[in-house]
Amino acid sequence: KDRNITAYHESGHAVIEKLLNTGDTVHEVSIIPRGNAGGYTLSRPETDDEYHSKTKLIDRIVVLLGGRTSESLFLDDITTGASNDIQVASQIARKMVTEWGMSEGVGLVQLGSASEIFVGRDYQTKVNYSEKQAAIIDEEVAKIIKKCQAQANEILNKNKDIVKTMVEVLLEKETIYSDEIDLIIAGKSKDEVIKFIDKKVKKEKKEEAKAEEEKANLEQVKVQPKETDFADELLKQAEEKKKQLDEQNKTSEQNKEETQKEDAQKNSVKKDVQVETKPKKTASTTAKTTKKSTIERIIITPINM
Repeated sequence: KDRNITAYHESGHAVIEKLLNTGDTVHEVSIIPRGNAGGYTLSRPETDDEYHSKTKLIDRIVVLLGGRTSESLFLDDITTGASNDIQVASQIARKMVTEWGMSEGVGLVQLGSASEIFVGRDYQTKVNYSEKQAAIIDEEVAKIIKKCQAQANEILNKNKDIVKTMVEVLLEKETIYSDEIDLIIAGKSKDEVIKFIDKKVKKEKKEEAKAEEEKANLEQVKVQPKETDFADELLKQAEEKKKQLDEQNKTSEQNKEETQKEDAQKNSVKKDVQVETKPKKTASTTAKTTKKSTIERIIITPINM
């Protein structure tokens, strides 16, 4: 029952917002409870306007009263769900009368806002105008609210089929977005809108799966190096190994040369020692050697006959 009431309430807001000329863009309508609210209608303005016209403010009040008006029109009853809507609508209407000079009954008079003062044990409201003026203000505020309520009732009466279609879609899907809202406002049936939603959801799931797959592939690529990177790594390792071998060979050659130098030095020292230790020839030894050679020459030389 609560879901049904919420569906009609939020549909009243959304349909009026879409059909008003100055209404904001409706992005989302949901009957899923959020906080103290049984559902919500999310709309945002397309521009950041600093000034609000009287027409814009009146349309804002009409949208706020759309939920209560829809309950009364389609359910033949009203609920407490519109309490915040009524509060905000009344605040806007009172400011239009007392602060913004948008009431013909009060005119261009800034009456200020009421303030509370502490008197004894209780707070009392202090105003800057008489009781007679207060009665005029209340009358003007009520006049604005009644006019806006009548406008909301007129819009919903003329578009009952649209409201019912939105309610049916909300009861089945719980949340709808701008695309579905536009289809409903264009007069599409419940089945057409549901088919569109299912197709969109299927497409979104497919895109999500594709995105997940691409993400997984990307992670895999990060973990496993590419073939070219692997080949480059092998080539780099080979070059480093060759460099190490070259360094080792160079060191070995240097050691060999040093060893040869050391051996040459040792041999040179050994020869010098042998020369120094060899006995010297004396004069007698030389004479004996000469005499021996002379005798040998005599013996060997043949006699002439």
